[in-house]
Amino acid sequence: MLILIYSLTNYHLPHLLQAEYLKEYGALLERHLNRTVLEHFPQQAWKKLDEPEMIDEPDLGAYVFIKTKENVAFDNGTADNPDLQQFAEGTCLIVRYNRIRELFLNNQVEFLM
Repeated sequence: MLILIYSLTNYHLPHLLQAEYLKEYGALLERHLNRTVLEHFPQQAWKKLDEPEMIDEPDLGAYVFIKTKENVAFDNGTADNPDLQQFAEGTCLIVRYNRIRELFLNNQVEFLM
């Protein structure tokens, strides 16, 4: 199974506009989820979210918005079908966190949201 990577550089937008686009998209998505889900969440359910058994580990497979700080490469394939992909400095991507975790820890990419 291939992991989705979406590069806004395909549209030849200036890098500043790419970052602004992703920030606006993230804000729209957050506002949508607040209006459609969280505002209708029962008050009693909010209290249960603070209980110890409700605290879970982060989803390392979640998609994140990133921008490369330098030229980077990472494997976006599977164990059976590796797919090393390279991206230029300033490229904005939507990718699973576990694919770029080491790049983030080494300060080679930054989160846009």
